[in-house]
Amino acid sequence: MRAEDIPANARVAVDANVLIYHFTGASQQCRAFLSRCQAREIGGFCPSHIALEALHRLMMVEAVSSGVVGTSPARKLSQAPERVKGLRSSYVHFEMLAAFGIEVLDLSARAVSRTPWWSLQYGMLANDAGLLAAMEDHRLTHLVTADRQFVGISSIRTWLIDDLGVSP
Repeated sequence: MRAEDIPANARVAVDANVLIYHFTGASQQCRAFLSRCQAREIGGFCPSHIALEALHRLMMVEAVSSGVVGTSPARKLSQAPERVKGLRSSYVHFEMLAAFGIEVLDLSARAVSRTPWWSLQYGMLANDAGLLAAMEDHRLTHLVTADRQFVGISSIRTWLIDDLGVSP
């Protein structure tokens, strides 16, 4: 199911890749989805660990675009706190979540404790399994993502972003 077909008034969990692809300009569908959230046509929700994952990845994108090169920009940045202090656009993007109507959700201890179950059930790494656990905790049954590994999970409806690599 495509993200543009999300019904009005749906409460939708937002995966980190949707935020990344929007803020890097890689997806018009992500932009359209966030516009619908901003207009309050649909409700967008992002578990805190997913919001932080998006921030971390946006920081890496910004660092690379500002000249940090090599196979591990995170390691280079951790050794250069002044460079981290110089990052700005990733923080601005992060602060825009509220303006887009995306509510950042707490990750409860219950959701954390359920994460291994989701991981073992579907073969997912911790952040993705934690997303499912947080969705369960907050009674969210819709997920927008570019990650096809969520398709086929019977307890949720996965809405895919599929315009990556397509020119606007």
